Amino acid sequence: MAYEYVSKGELKEYKYLVNNFFRDENGKELLIKHKCYYRLVGSSKRNLVLRDGAKNDGFDLDYQIVFYEYKKMKSDEMIEIKREFKLALDKFLTNYGYKNGEDSTTAITYKKIDGDKINTGYDFVLLMPLKDNSFAVFKYNDQEKTTMHLAQVKDSKDFNKNYKKIKGEDSSKLRNDYKEAKNNNPQNKRSFSLLVECVNNIINGK
Repeated sequence: MAYEYVSKGELKEYKYLVNNFFRDENGKELLIKHKCYYRLVGSSKRNLVLRDGAKNDGFDLDYQIVFYEYKKMKSDEMIEIKREFKLALDKFLTNYGYKNGEDSTTAITYKKIDGDKINTGYDFVLLMPLKDNSFAVFKYNDQEKTTMHLAQVKDSKDFNKNYKKIKGEDSSKLRNDYKEAKNNNPQNKRSFSLLVECVNNIINGK
């Protein structure tokens, strides 16, 4: 792989589209109903969106739908919440050339295809803060997608606090480390897990 950063200018219209969804009646209503917010992994300010240049494909924007506080949920309730977001996102994004979302193990994934190439894509993951200040994702237990649980993101305790601490030269180091992690990812870890590792390494002086 040969990941390189996508420019802020190129990302602008794709971030604008997601912002519009969550300002739209359906998206806004879901955020209020479930007491959550959305964010781009790596944040808009740091711009940690990468393209795999080796494939000459487009790029994916990884979004999180994050609950404000921990709430104990049953499996059926978690599945229903994910379904609600998927249906609303399907209805919105298909108007802009995206296929209906794929309800994968942890994400809702959208792709826009030009010929045999991926133009752009979005991944939306539902994230719950836990009582120890770590995070957990909504994750199916089985291929049939009949039950779901909260899967804790490894070493994510105090991520928000630690991420905000990274400034100045460490911000440049984070961009370099994150790109290197994406280029050397044999276990195919999700973007947020890689970002957590990179942030922790900087905070711990590695």
